[in-house]
Amino acid sequence: MRREAAAGGLARSEIHPLVGPIDECLLDSLGDVTFDVVVSNTEDPTDASGHLAAVRIMLDKPVARSETAGRRPLVMFSSGCKDYGTMTHKHGDPALAPHTEESPLAPASASAVLVPRCTFGAQLLDKAATPYDAVVLRPTIVNGLSSSYYGSLFELAARGRDVVTIVGDPDAVMHSVNV
Repeated sequence: MRREAAAGGLARSEIHPLVGPIDECLLDSLGDVTFDVVVSNTEDPTDASGHLAAVRIMLDKPVARSETAGRRPLVMFSSGCKDYGTMTHKHGDPALAPHTEESPLAPASASAVLVPRCTFGAQLLDKAATPYDAVVLRPTIVNGLSSSYYGSLFELAARGRDVVTIVGDPDAVMHSVNV
């Protein structure tokens, strides 16, 4: 998870929150806990490669621990639609198409800082590099709970005194994934 303050809410939902990337000793403190699913959604744009190396440990250790106990967890890694590059087509444009598993990855066209995350996601899907089951999620904005990019907008709207206006081209594709 991204923020330690969110740990209590996740724990109440029977989720073992790990503020990532984690210190390996933290896993030892969990006792006999095994995992059905391990989700990574952390990001550090200031040191993407270093951060992702630590994320790899964060994913590998709980998986190995669970497999030793006879469970095969699923790893879910959130990368983002930015892996596909810049989307410029609008509603009604004949070139507008959804992103699918067959869509080419082009993170360099969006920003060179995004290349390590996109490459890491591709490595997770490569069975020679990753011996466990993994899914790479490439949503646009993730909308959910207070740690999402929309969190501050929801907090503002919840006050009831403010008007939240989102300005954009009415033909622009504006969407998100709701968690």
